[in-house]
Amino acid sequence: MARFVTVTPNPALDLTLEVERLHVGGVNVASLSRFDSGGKGANVARMLAQLGGDVTAVVALPSDGGGSWITGFPRTIDLRTTRVNATLRANVAITSEDGVTTKVNMRGGPINQSEGEALLNAIAGAARGGAWVIVGGSLPTGMDATWIRRAVEVSHASGARIAVDCSGEALRVAVESGADLVKPNGEEAAAVVGFDVVDQTSAGRAALELTNLGAKSVLLSLGEHGAVYLEKGGRVPVQTGARKAVVRSTVGAGDVLLASFLYALTEGADPTAALRSAVAWAAAKVQQPGTAMPTEPLTD
Repeated sequence: MARFVTVTPNPALDLTLEVERLHVGGVNVASLSRFDSGGKGANVARMLAQLGGDVTAVVALPSDGGGSWITGFPRTIDLRTTRVNATLRANVAITSEDGVTTKVNMRGGPINQSEGEALLNAIAGAARGGAWVIVGGSLPTGMDATWIRRAVEVSHASGARIAVDCSGEALRVAVESGADLVKPNGEEAAAVVGFDVVDQTSAGRAALELTNLGAKSVLLSLGEHGAVYLEKGGRVPVQTGARKAVVRSTVGAGDVLLASFLYALTEGADPTAALRSAVAWAAAKVQQPGTAMPTEPLTD
């Protein structure tokens, strides 16, 4: 069984609120609320474990509030933490009945150089013998985007491939550092390639440009328009449309897409089958509240 190492540099306590309709500037009453131990890497770890993967989750955990985060994280997953002298951030997602989600995220941190080095050392230790290291989410204040380059180097030195799901300058650094896979959405990819990414045609162009810039492969998510995948040297991306889903919460859908895609690949699926499976799992995710993981894929 392949082993996965997920990395969450900037964990959060996620609060999800469901309302009938969001009234900006007015009083809103939530019909449902839930707290989850959040962060992209944490979500990926939970989904991989649910699929049956062997998962180690590496988390830079703030000293203030970290206990509540651990309490909400599955005890079945091997959790390795490094301590950060900061306060755990909170992310709030408000989802209305029409499926629209409004998010307010705190930045997290600060993290100093020695704390960043400790996280790299934890990755190196966990990645030995692993198939994939998966770094997900935003970077806390104080952590320069060049930290991503170090994470790529550490993962490769440990014999593992690395997937990066970050945005902005961190995504650009991951691409230029030769990450084995990057997973932007359309908006994140557009910020790097310099043109709008709104459908599968423009996504294919963006994926090709990202591989030309250095990424070894690209998994580009397009929400209701599906996803595309392209390996370096390829000219025609693998594409699949989205499943028809009743949207309850889009939070974590990209994390489910990435987790299920990598899991399928390591189980021997070809990229086309892996992408179809991943899109089906992501569609099932959006029908769940908050960052709750789906228990079965959504099929047409």
